[in-house]
Amino acid sequence: ILQTLDGYVIKPKLFGDSLGVSGLLILISIIVCGNIFGIVGILLAIPIAAIVDFLYREELLPALRERYPAVRDLPVILGGYSLAGLFSLWSAYQTEDFAAAAAVSPSVWFPGWMDYARSHKPRTKAIYLSLGDKEERTRSRTMAAVGDNIRQMEELLREQSVRTILEWNPGNHFREPEVRCAKGFAWCMCQGSLFRRPEGGAYV
Repeated sequence: ILQTLDGYVIKPKLFGDSLGVSGLLILISIIVCGNIFGIVGILLAIPIAAIVDFLYREELLPALRERYPAVRDLPVILGGYSLAGLFSLWSAYQTEDFAAAAAVSPSVWFPGWMDYARSHKPRTKAIYLSLGDKEERTRSRTMAAVGDNIRQMEELLREQSVRTILEWNPGNHFREPEVRCAKGFAWCMCQGSLFRRPEGGAYV
């Protein structure tokens, strides 16, 4: 138990604070890199998380604005499915550059996510949530928490005055992901009243 706490709670928190990187991003990096590359992946996970965070904040977004000048004045919607859905949800807490975010069947079962969500406030004004109505019916206790967590996410976002909706889709996690994503982006595009942004400012 102590080793688990050290690896999945204490270290991500300490390194995240010292590097200025989200502890959740470090945790995701440890688990993903560890599963793919084993011990070497675990050793490299924290530097990889720091690099990803730097590239995301300092390279990717500025490069998009420079290459596509229209992006400065047009609403930008971020969305993803499964783990990418969780990343989209996390990104909604990091910057005001996104007018809306679509978290489609997001992996909100991920250890530490709900603690992060409760202790931070989204910087995006509209967030779409969805889940398959059979996704929480799984033998994995960890992944079975996805149903309760997505319900808590909707309640939490409403308490924080974020425009949101939780849409339930028929089926398990792997049913019609492209249709679910389309529904998420369509909802975000309909939140036009939130897409007014002052010159040089954030979406309001």
